[in-house]
Amino acid sequence: MLLRDYYLQVNLRGFAKLLNIQLELKLEFKFNLKRDCVCIARLLIDSIPYRIRNSRLLFEIARLLFGLPSSLFYFREYYENDKIKDLSVYYSSNDYSLERLSKKTDINSFHLRIIKNIFKSVSPFSVLDAGCGSGYLLDQLRLIKPNINSLGIDYKIPQINDSKISFLEGDILNNLKNMSNNLFEFVVCSHVIEHLNYPDEVLLELRRVCSDVLIIICPIERRYKWGMNYHVNFYPTKKSFINFCLPDFDEKNKILEKFKYFYRLGDLMYVEYIDKNNISF
Repeated sequence: MLLRDYYLQVNLRGFAKLLNIQLELKLEFKFNLKRDCVCIARLLIDSIPYRIRNSRLLFEIARLLFGLPSSLFYFREYYENDKIKDLSVYYSSNDYSLERLSKKTDINSFHLRIIKNIFKSVSPFSVLDAGCGSGYLLDQLRLIKPNINSLGIDYKIPQINDSKISFLEGDILNNLKNMSNNLFEFVVCSHVIEHLNYPDEVLLELRRVCSDVLIIICPIERRYKWGMNYHVNFYPTKKSFINFCLPDFDEKNKILEKFKYFYRLGDLMYVEYIDKNNISF
């Protein structure tokens, strides 16, 4: 009788755990479905023949469908010709603001699930989201580990009902430079690098403040005349983005224990496990 009750309890616990996993996946799918659709739409648009993809006609169609500002058509040309000095105005001014097509997060459902799995396996005590957007990722990670020390950086502080998550408003590079070495165990920078005019400096600072795991996500895309965003850095292949992340990687003098990458829906997620034994700042 006791043995039967014991096996019943074990089965019930296993069933409850399975239900919890299924519920997490359903919620994740619900909130990230729109982002996944945005990724697929970008891949479809970018698969159009080059001349048509760059045309003014296609831009006007996209502008009507998605409410894009007319300045987007010449944005990349103006930036490359040094006519744009300060990119921050495009993220702080209502004249250039873009409506977020995916309200919750810019991370697709596949990458979000991988980030959560890595987070669970590492179980860090501190996390930094550089370019946190709505704060959705930090909120999700706090659900996994409520006592985590969480910090987000962005041009605009998000409205989030969680007093245990801290935020810094303003330029990412300047905020990172004011932080001490190895301050965070788990650092994420998602869909930010492609927007910066100083990506190499930000990468160095992200690596400096990170002690264990660094995650960077960026779209793999060609440089077209116009886009539905203010991207200024383009990585047309997976190799080109990995080379950006590891420009000085030397097999004979390994700075990193290991790194992995995950390519999903046109976005590449680079995961770096840092070993700083041979690094001096």
